[in-house]
Amino acid sequence: MPPLQALFKETGLASIFVSVIPLKEKGLNLCGPDEANRKAAVAEMIEGVNRARIIGSEAVMLCSGKKPQVAASEESQGRV
Repeated sequence: MPPLQALFKETGLASIFVSVIPLKEKGLNLCGPDEANRKAAVAEMIEGVNRARIIGSEAVMLCSGKKPQVAASEESQGRV
């Protein structure tokens, strides 16, 4: 059993993997207008789910990103 999983079991604590941070750090948006960015966001989310499983997280918190119309407006204004 990996160390974090053992710690969770021993202490009775649970882990929630917060995948919002990597998406924000990389400027990724699951519902943005740019297809390449969306695909990269999906790949990052899949990686986050895998990381959560490895460390024994019971849940994954995600953020879909900005509303599509807001993201499109910012992209058209060069404010991505």
